[in-house]
Amino acid sequence: EKIGMKGLSTHFRRAMNHALSLMAAAVIMAFFWCFFRLPDANLLMVTFAFLATSVLYDVDGWKDRLKLSLIMALYASTLQFLVGICHQAKFLQVILPALFSFFTLRSLDNRCAACAVIIVGYLGFFAPGGFMPSIDRAIGIFVGVIAIMLATALVGLVHLRHAYISTFGKPFTLIEAWRITLMLGFGTFISNVLKLSQGPWIMLTIVFIYLAVNETQDHVYFSKRRIFSVPLGLFLGAMYMSCLVYFNYQFIYLIPLLGALGFFILYYYDDYFFFTVMFMVAFSIYADWATGDMHQFHIREMILSRSLATTIGIVLVLLFQTYFLPEAGQRKADSA
Repeated sequence: EKIGMKGLSTHFRRAMNHALSLMAAAVIMAFFWCFFRLPDANLLMVTFAFLATSVLYDVDGWKDRLKLSLIMALYASTLQFLVGICHQAKFLQVILPALFSFFTLRSLDNRCAACAVIIVGYLGFFAPGGFMPSIDRAIGIFVGVIAIMLATALVGLVHLRHAYISTFGKPFTLIEAWRITLMLGFGTFISNVLKLSQGPWIMLTIVFIYLAVNETQDHVYFSKRRIFSVPLGLFLGAMYMSCLVYFNYQFIYLIPLLGALGFFILYYYDDYFFFTVMFMVAFSIYADWATGDMHQFHIREMILSRSLATTIGIVLVLLFQTYFLPEAGQRKADSA
């Protein structure tokens, strides 16, 4: 069927508003980060506000958005707290966060909300361990609720549910939850054994794939595309940052626009490949350069280590999707 100009413009405006709400949440959260002076909250605050806003934009009514944002903040702060306090106890670091992730996957009714919570929680692997830093990050996550409510109220003015996004409202099944839980546990174990500097990206890759794929889509197809999109995004991010150093470092403020552009591509074109490329460009620059000492950063090591971690995560997804109770997924597809 042909799409009329009115329908096309509505779709465009809906995708644009959604992407702008994410950028607004990130900018507001960055301001709160500086205003409240929460140094240990770092990237978790901004990431939580960004991803939670992507979920809550389609929730009608500010009371429902506030309720879900508070629940997501509670789960995310608890998960990163478990990661932080188990920093020295490697065995507990493998078990406890994975088990709490299983609880998150089964108790949250929204697939995207559950994945966003786990991504924020597992980013705690990149943050300082210990009780007080974890508490500081938990406070920062709850401060993010303010940014989410402001962003969705100021920018999210057109609440037209998008077919691609609305299919993520169903909860994870028991089999899916066990798959993800076991993959997170195995991924954490492999990361600790190999001692990769970008090892947590094994777990993040797993959850990002399930964040992008709804219950009716092919995980294998999305996993294979991510093998190419992540290194490409990292390389483009390195090129972008090199240009900043050579020409004008102030262009780093375009990072929120790059991240918002990635989500616009996802919402408007349903293109996961280019979404991943743009997201990796923005996310890598922000995480690895803007919040650290650039003179101690090694781009080649980052690309190789993160690409290896991403590949391991994808291999785990492919193995578990193929060999861990595959008949359950087939029966579900046949019944549908």
